[in-house]
Amino acid sequence: MQLLSAILVAVAATGAVADIPGTSFRSPPTGENKGPVYHPQWCNHGTQGNGGCEANGLHTYCCSDVQTPYFEVFRMTTVISRDEAGNFNCENGGAIRCS
Repeated sequence: MQLLSAILVAVAATGAVADIPGTSFRSPPTGENKGPVYHPQWCNHGTQGNGGCEANGLHTYCCSDVQTPYFEVFRMTTVISRDEAGNFNCENGGAIRCS
């Protein structure tokens, strides 16, 4: 037991550290686009949009920051979108978003 303690003290004194995957984060250089930024939202099962979400391989939903019986599906959304009339608001106080 004393030998194990001595080894652990020696390793700690050298400054050896385990590299744990996923714990370091490095910001991309300014102006470099690494893809969409995702926002956690509670959404419905789909809503009418203007086709912008679908043009980017996504779907259109009415979403809110708060879970309710209407907004019951958790989704990671990208951007606010609009309906064919140009509105970004949707039923129950939500916003039209792509996911």
